[in-house]
Amino acid sequence: MIKIKKEEPDFFKKAKRKVKSPNISKAWEDENIKQIKSQLREYIISEQKFLCAYCERKLENLTNLSIDHFKKRNLFPDLTLDYNNLFVSCDSATHCERHKDSFSINKEEFKYLIHPVFNNPEYFFEYDLTGHILPKDDLSEFNKKKADFTIKAFNLNDKSLIEDRKKLIEGLIYTLEVFNKIEDYIDYGIDFYFSLLNWLLNNKRRIIENSRN
Repeated sequence: MIKIKKEEPDFFKKAKRKVKSPNISKAWEDENIKQIKSQLREYIISEQKFLCAYCERKLENLTNLSIDHFKKRNLFPDLTLDYNNLFVSCDSATHCERHKDSFSINKEEFKYLIHPVFNNPEYFFEYDLTGHILPKDDLSEFNKKKADFTIKAFNLNDKSLIEDRKKLIEGLIYTLEVFNKIEDYIDYGIDFYFSLLNWLLNNKRRIIENSRN
């Protein structure tokens, strides 16, 4: 999961002002909102650097993707048009948006979901060399619960994600002796899984030593 800096676009603000009842779930189907949904989706995708907000994979089939309400409209109708509640997820059937929406979460439990805008996911998570995402060891009991719950709700340890991350780790271990910052990886053509790349860089000495044993 990535930290996202959001800036609400003027065209969305303008459309919202035309909605008669903006604080109900049906506001999402208002004609004024329908007219700008494609533009809004493209804007959010660009804002997320073309990555899934939750698993950090590169987004594909962009025109087929929908805008996800982080907090469900049926439970939080007042957040239907809240820009900080809107993200674009990959279209996987087994993790991220679809898994979260099918996961049993009551209204009270949403406080345990790590929010990509209001929280910094990298504060909560780390990885291991097998590709698993894990809660950090030094978290408070409450924050550990948030990390655990978020991993389960979005299924961030889906088999396909674990395999992807493991392959990336194995393929990049040799770069740790020469790469020192994220920009080095971007120049190298790796512009996804940024939190994993940061973890590699922050733990490079230990990872290099382990790889030599």
